[in-house]
Amino acid sequence: MTVPKRRCSIGRMRIPAVLALVATALAMTACPNADPPRPRNLLLVSLDTMSPAHMALYGHDRDNTPTLDRLAESGVVFTNAYSTSSWTLPAHASLLSGLYPTSIAPDATDRRLYRASTLLSERFARHGHRTAAVVGGGFVSKEYGADTGFESFEEKTGVDAALRWIEEHREEPFFFFFHTYAPHTPYRDRRYAEALPPGRLEGIYRGGTKRERKRLHSLVHDGRPVDESEKEFVRALYDGGIARADEMVGLLVDGLERLGLADSTVVIVTSDHGEEFWQHTKRGAAHGHTLHDELLRVPLVWRDPGLTPTTSRVDAPVSLIDVVPTIIARFGLDSSGQLDGVDLTPLLERGTWSVDRTLFAEGTRVGDHHTAAIGSRGKLIELRDRQTPGTVTGRRLYLAADADERDDRTGTSPDVERELDRDLARHRAGAATSAPSEVERPIGEETRRRLRELGYVE
Repeated sequence: MTVPKRRCSIGRMRIPAVLALVATALAMTACPNADPPRPRNLLLVSLDTMSPAHMALYGHDRDNTPTLDRLAESGVVFTNAYSTSSWTLPAHASLLSGLYPTSIAPDATDRRLYRASTLLSERFARHGHRTAAVVGGGFVSKEYGADTGFESFEEKTGVDAALRWIEEHREEPFFFFFHTYAPHTPYRDRRYAEALPPGRLEGIYRGGTKRERKRLHSLVHDGRPVDESEKEFVRALYDGGIARADEMVGLLVDGLERLGLADSTVVIVTSDHGEEFWQHTKRGAAHGHTLHDELLRVPLVWRDPGLTPTTSRVDAPVSLIDVVPTIIARFGLDSSGQLDGVDLTPLLERGTWSVDRTLFAEGTRVGDHHTAAIGSRGKLIELRDRQTPGTVTGRRLYLAADADERDDRTGTSPDVERELDRDLARHRAGAATSAPSEVERPIGEETRRRLRELGYVE
C-alpha cells in the first residue's frame, strides 16, 4: 500500500529572493494537501497482556500509565483497537505481518506463523534500515521464528539492552521492536495490592512449594470459587504490572529524547491481547480461551512527529493488522505481497474516515476453536469443534450497544446475525488452504522453561 502523491503548487512572486523563499516555505507549511515528511526511525512497543480497561489512559481509576498519558498528548490514542487473537503467538504474527493468522496458515494456532509470512522487520531491512529487537521470549522467541528479519534479536527482561543498541545505532535509520511480559502472569508488582486483604491468595506469584503454587493457580485460573476481595486483590496485582510496563516505556522514550531522536522517531505502543477477570467464565488472570472484548481490546498509542493530528483520540474501530500497512505508507516501504490491514494515516491526520468494515479475530488455545466477526452493528462469535472444524458447537451474538457482552441475542436479531454470518463466511473463504512449507521445529528447554514460568505449560 502506498500513499498517493499530493501536490500543492505555489505561484511565482515578484519579490526579493529571500522573501520569496520565506513565502514559499510558509505556503508549503500551510498547504493542507502537502505530503507529510517521511519519518526516519520506528520504535514499536508491545506490552504483552495489556488491557485498556485497566489503564488510566483509557479511564481506569488507578494512575498507572503516566508515560503513556504524556505520550498521547503529542500523538493519537485509538479507543477501539482490536487484536486478531486472544493469545500471544497469532496476535504478534498479525502485528508484525499485517495479516490475519488464517491468511498465513489454515490453523490460526500454527507454530510457524512468523516464518511463513513477510514480517515488518524484513521490509525495513530491504529498505536499508537497521533492525533489532529485545523481547521477553516464550511465544516471541527465536525458536518460534520471531527473529525473522532482525539483525539483532535478544531475549531479555529489561530495557537496558534496547537503549544500548539504539544509542550505538543512533546515526543510522532503524526499526526497533521492544516486547515485554511485564503485565503478564506471574504478577510480580504488588504496589497496588499491598494494602488489600489477599484472603487465600497471600502467596500467589511468590514462589513457594510446587503443591502450594498449584493450589493457588487453581483458585485463580481454573474456576474455583473466589470471593470479591480476592478478585480485587488479583486485579490490583495486574494493575501493578501495567504500571511497571508504563515505566519501561518511559525509559525508552526518555532515552530517545536524551539521544536527540524523539523528533525523528515514530513511537507506537500496543499489546497483543487483554486479560479476563471473571467477566464471562469462572477464570481470572487468564486469556487464550475466549474472544470476548476483555481479551480482544488492546491499547494503541501512536506518536508520529511528521504528522499534526487534528484530534488526540480516535474512536473508529481498528485492528493490529492495520499497523504494518500504515507503517509501510509512512516510511515508503516495499508494499508487495498480501496485506489484510489498511493504512490508518487518514485517521492519524483527521481522526475520522468513511470506512465501514468488519474486523475478525481467531485462534484460541484451549477448548473449541473460536472465530469472531466484529462489525458496526454487533459481534458474532462462532465456536467449532477442534477435532472436526466443520462442526459448529455454539454461537453468540452481541449487539453494538451491549458493551459488556452480557446479552446473547443469537436468534433474536436476524438481520445483524445474517450480516455478520455472511462476513464470517467470506473471511473463512479467504483463509490459507495449505500448511506453511516451513518445518515445524521442536521447542528447546529454555523456551519451554519460559513458557512454564508464564503459565502456558506444566
